Amino acid sequence: MQNKYKNLIKDTFIFAIGGIGSKLILFFLVPLYTNFLTVEEYGIADLIFTIAQLLIPFVGVVIYDAVMRFGLSKDEKKEDVLLCSLVVCGIGSLVMVVITPLIGLYAPIAKWKWHLCVYVVLTLFLYIEMNYIKASGQNKLYAVMSIVHTLAMALLNILFIVVIPLGVDGYVIANLLSAFITSVGMFLFGQVHIGIGKAKYSGALLKRMLIFSAPLILSNISWWVIFSANKILVEIALGAAVLGLYTVAAKIPSLMNVFISVFQQSWGISTIKEIETSNDSKFYSNIFDVLSFISFILSIGLILIIKPLMTVYVGEAFVESWRYVPLLLASATFSALSSFFASFYSALKKTVNNMVTTFIGAIVSISSCAILINYIGLWGAIIGTFAAYFIMCIIRMVEVSSLIKLRIDIVRFVANSAILIVEAVCVSMEFHIYWVSSIALILFLLVNYRFVKKAMKALKKYIRKIQFWGRDRIINPKYRKRLKNKDFSIISNDCLGGVICKDLRCRFNSPTVNFYFTAEDYIKFISNLKEYIENGQLQDISKAGEYVKVLIQIPEDQIIAHCIHYKTAEEFIEKWNSRKTRINYENCFFMMNDRNGCREEHLRAFDMLAYKNKVCFVHKEYPEYRSTFFIKGSETNGMVKGMTDYKRSFGIKRRYDDFDFVAWLNSGIQD
Repeated sequence: MQNKYKNLIKDTFIFAIGGIGSKLILFFLVPLYTNFLTVEEYGIADLIFTIAQLLIPFVGVVIYDAVMRFGLSKDEKKEDVLLCSLVVCGIGSLVMVVITPLIGLYAPIAKWKWHLCVYVVLTLFLYIEMNYIKASGQNKLYAVMSIVHTLAMALLNILFIVVIPLGVDGYVIANLLSAFITSVGMFLFGQVHIGIGKAKYSGALLKRMLIFSAPLILSNISWWVIFSANKILVEIALGAAVLGLYTVAAKIPSLMNVFISVFQQSWGISTIKEIETSNDSKFYSNIFDVLSFISFILSIGLILIIKPLMTVYVGEAFVESWRYVPLLLASATFSALSSFFASFYSALKKTVNNMVTTFIGAIVSISSCAILINYIGLWGAIIGTFAAYFIMCIIRMVEVSSLIKLRIDIVRFVANSAILIVEAVCVSMEFHIYWVSSIALILFLLVNYRFVKKAMKALKKYIRKIQFWGRDRIINPKYRKRLKNKDFSIISNDCLGGVICKDLRCRFNSPTVNFYFTAEDYIKFISNLKEYIENGQLQDISKAGEYVKVLIQIPEDQIIAHCIHYKTAEEFIEKWNSRKTRINYENCFFMMNDRNGCREEHLRAFDMLAYKNKVCFVHKEYPEYRSTFFIKGSETNGMVKGMTDYKRSFGIKRRYDDFDFVAWLNSGIQD
């Protein structure tokens, strides 16, 4: 079960390298655009590519989405899926050439109609290549090419806007060339040409792909309406200058969407795989909890700082756009959640449901904007966008929950939504911005307290795994290289002996692994070691609701093993009996610490034992006891802190690294 989470995290990390890294570059290009282009020029430049995004799903029949869905299917051959998609793309390109003169009738972009045509065709091929590469499991290449695409765009923008000031022409040419460079790179390095050579055309497969993708035309166009059609209405009703403000205001929410979209890419792959295998509803619910928390807190946090951020982020002419960002951030939150639910439509091949819900959102967006823009100006477009995403999210949440078993805490979702919306409205109206935002953040954390607590526990667990991964590749190899004595037995009073063996990749030649003795019981144990090992009788004395405890009895005495890392007493007894036979009595090392009820009398008793190789880790100096070793950092603690704990929150050294245990194992402590 853990593999699905690991794969999701791994894919998200890979996509993040390409997605976030590349989009951050574009994010930092906004100051360039807003300082070297006029408000009108930036508005027109954005309008050209807004229209391109409308045309791409139309002429390409959204066949690129079918490449992902059918390419990941166990029943289809990826190369055949690729060939079918390229056939559709070729026909779509011809359609684009035919309709381009008609596009030129729209005066604001008439000058760049053929540039737009080439961009649409290039982007169609690029989308197909990208999804083929992801379906083939070449996620690292996808990440690299995403960065190449953005770097090319950034450098070309600097060249054609700053060095050679071509204005809108420079912006368009930079986008065209960067798309061409990336497409060629994908074709060659992604072995697309080899895939085409292996492919066989299948009319039946093409038909299934078109049945899947055709409803997505309306769905994608509806997305375009929600996100972009308002821009055209703004340009017509309010002018290019206001459109420029709107475009800049949308950049911060777009950056947030970049972070979310990185996850959505990996989530789309995971959803398809999961639907076709175990279809685990708990997995879906857990991921929704994480995504919704991140989406809400990102928006709430960004709204808190949006006014000062926009003051330094954009050119002086665009500063006023900050007022429109809060509601657009709220829109981005519900857009992210809506996309989460849309992944299930794709996985279940219910693209008609996707189409209908997106169409409803489009109708809400365009109608709200058309009506309100005449009364409240740009706010009409902002409110229309928010209403569309919010309504679409709610509809999809209800519908998807009926299709699969998805657990959603409705009370928490409603509370989070209310907090975000109230904050966004108040900040936009400049009503006690920082007080309202601070209160919103506090309320959000209180509402989500249980989730935060659970998330912090899980995060700590993953941090520990990362720390161990780093330790096992940097520190432990040095220990292993130095170790000469490899047939040793560490008899410890807690887990430390087992952890050291794991560091050194040595077999557990002792039963004292993954449990602890109290200091008193440990002294008893090692004082009569062979008797306890050879004749000790083990008995489960655990109580319901407590961790496992096992009584170890010999005729003269008894001790208790506190088995905190064992699920059952039977498991402990099995391990004890198998490991006790490995003890090398001629090569034993004894290790304890001043925890678990240790008093000075126990230190004295331990020090007096005849064993040569022994050490006791203590929280303060005991010069009178030669077997003690002082561990710094616990002086005021009353006992040594956990020996296996990492010394720093994000470090890879543990507390026991202060003691040269390799030298100790190689030669023992000399009297």
